[in-house]
Amino acid sequence: MNFIWQIIGEITVAGGTYKAMEFVGSTVESLSMEERMTLCNMVVEAGGKNGIVPADSTTFNYLEDKTSVPYEPVYSDAKARFLKEYRFDISKLEPLVAKPHSPDNRALARECKDVKIDRVYIGSCTGGKTEDFMAAARVFLASGKKVKVPTFLVPAAQKVCQATELSASVTTSVYINLSRNFMKGMINEILFIVYSEICGFGWTCIVCQFQALVARLAPRYLRKLDVTHLQLPLAVLAWVVRKTRMHA
Repeated sequence: MNFIWQIIGEITVAGGTYKAMEFVGSTVESLSMEERMTLCNMVVEAGGKNGIVPADSTTFNYLEDKTSVPYEPVYSDAKARFLKEYRFDISKLEPLVAKPHSPDNRALARECKDVKIDRVYIGSCTGGKTEDFMAAARVFLASGKKVKVPTFLVPAAQKVCQATELSASVTTSVYINLSRNFMKGMINEILFIVYSEICGFGWTCIVCQFQALVARLAPRYLRKLDVTHLQLPLAVLAWVVRKTRMHA
């Protein structure tokens, strides 16, 4: 995440609007598959159409047990043209944060040391992968202290739940005391708020969840939706006619 905050802070939230963003270099090549997913997933916060990391051995190894369908990787050719190229020296990059209320409101983490934390969120499609929770577990373990603020854990998928032994009995939040083997015994007796695997609280995620809800409810209210489908355009047309007459 530190790397993408640097990039978004540099190009702004509109810098990649409807553009493809490709990431290359020794640092990108050293990233795990989940880290690459985070990098590519975050391009939407810069308005990007998609994020690309050239396929390599890390990609191929990841796909070995994911598919048996033959595939052929596609790369940018030597004559590919780019609108702009940015170069970053990662060795000089300090820990970064994005302050409210925009992802490009970049700041050094040390500049925010006096900011009181009253809520923690770990998860969603971008930050809810297995490696994310394991990294958080190491931080909690190293601190040697009990979590004292509401901490939201939102696994990105069921496989993440299984790998980290996170669970929730309902789709809404539920308090549970993780006294059992959690993250391979790295944390015990810490109070969290765990959500079932969903996208999360981001705007794009909320839209996805709404679409999923509609898809789930549609069969039940199919007849009503059919009627509404006819009534809505008529209602809009009637409203336009009324407004037109008022301003005539």
